[in-house]
Amino acid sequence: LIAFAALFIFDVLHWEYHLFTGILSTVVFSVYAMVPLILHLIRIQMMEETALERQNERLAQELVASQDAAQRDFLTGCYNRHQLDAGFDRFSVLAHERGFRFSLALFDIDHFKEVNDTHGHLAGDQVLRDIAAIIHDEIDRRHIFIRYGGDEFILLSLHHDLAQMAMFCETLRAAIEATMGGITMSFGVSTWHGAGDSMHSLMERADRALYCSKEKGRNSVSTEGEAACCATCANANAEHHR
Repeated sequence: LIAFAALFIFDVLHWEYHLFTGILSTVVFSVYAMVPLILHLIRIQMMEETALERQNERLAQELVASQDAAQRDFLTGCYNRHQLDAGFDRFSVLAHERGFRFSLALFDIDHFKEVNDTHGHLAGDQVLRDIAAIIHDEIDRRHIFIRYGGDEFILLSLHHDLAQMAMFCETLRAAIEATMGGITMSFGVSTWHGAGDSMHSLMERADRALYCSKEKGRNSVSTEGEAACCATCANANAEHHR
């Protein structure tokens, strides 16, 4: 009886212990009760962040697509002529800094006006699309393929000297001749001569080579070396007949 009384008195004197135990139990219960809510909030935040990342990625892709579309010819998928100077600058810097070679081809469709006059402009547009598709299948990231205007195209090719570029253009010419059912193309090829060379000069030499291909009867590939020979022969012939 005395021991029971002593325990009762001790328990009464330490009432705050029972109060603390009750508070602790309430806190522990509250924490456990909050866990599902916290996990739910974390899940919602993660879902919102994922959705935001996807939205940002989609917007970035749309921006890239719109920028690419602004650089492309809508009919053929080639780069438009405004990308020529930028392509030349990029390739000439690489060539100068790393010792690479690069060349340019200027080419057009033989007698394209007859295609339009005979079959109509829609048929002419289809010819342009088909030719561009053939060339796209043959080129890679070393090339910049440009529709310069009308039926005239330009190809800038890194890691191609004059002979390699002429061989590559011959491959394109043969593929077009074999595929397009009577449609052929003529090519003029020039190569970069070093830091002092310009886009204008490179184009002029390719244009003279293209004229040389026309003089040879079209459906052919000529280089700037052949064009120089053609010009020399033409001048000599003109002098002879004066």
